[in-house]
Amino acid sequence: MLSIKLENNMIIESDQNQFLLKHNITSEKNTEYQAVLGYYGTLEQALQAYIKKCILISDASSIKEVLTLLVEIKNYIRETVGV
Repeated sequence: MLSIKLENNMIIESDQNQFLLKHNITSEKNTEYQAVLGYYGTLEQALQAYIKKCILISDASSIKEVLTLLVEIKNYIRETVGV
């Protein structure tokens, strides 16, 4: 099955029916686990959700910063995933 490691401790995985956007988390007790952030019917939908999450967790404070971040994320996806 598909497994793509992304920045911000996120990963896109698939099973035979769907794509999952997950976040790798380490607890205060150093226990590692994955939180599912969403289930998607297509890889494109999962990547769009990843972009949205990256923007939401950013510390951007202006439209210009958000647009710059958006370009950086899309370039990263092109380089990593080839989309």
